[in-house]
Amino acid sequence: MPDTTTPTPACWAWPAVCPTPQAVRAWHLERLSVPDRSQLNALLLAAIDAKGDTGTLEIWQAGRCAVCGGTGLRLVTDHDHGTGLVRGLLCSSCNTREGHSYGPRAGRNVFTAYRERPPTAILGLSIRYWDPTAKEFARPMPPRHGTDFGDMPPLF
Repeated sequence: MPDTTTPTPACWAWPAVCPTPQAVRAWHLERLSVPDRSQLNALLLAAIDAKGDTGTLEIWQAGRCAVCGGTGLRLVTDHDHGTGLVRGLLCSSCNTREGHSYGPRAGRNVFTAYRERPPTAILGLSIRYWDPTAKEFARPMPPRHGTDFGDMPPLF
């Protein structure tokens, strides 16, 4: 029997239909402020197509936070530090709270549910996280004992 007491992430209620590659390209082209589309060269079109799964995720989330569903907020790319893979797009508030919702004291909450089935898992996407500060793709962290933090002593 499923647990109905834990809130579910907003993205779980969204239809799990991936946009086509053509829709992803069209979406990116609409966002460019190029009055004459004939000025777009093959290199730019290839760069748009290379965004692939990232563009698919952006279109599917449609400016919504994957956890709270809020719109009109600045979204950040949430990723799993253990694997270096993107999970979804979150508002700054949810991204901060997600980072502090680990461990046995956190219990089961909307963020643990989100981590179990984030937007990339719903859509079957695999996107490496690009770290804008380091200007490189995130590397998976080495394995640790007790990744659920159950073997760590209490902080307080």
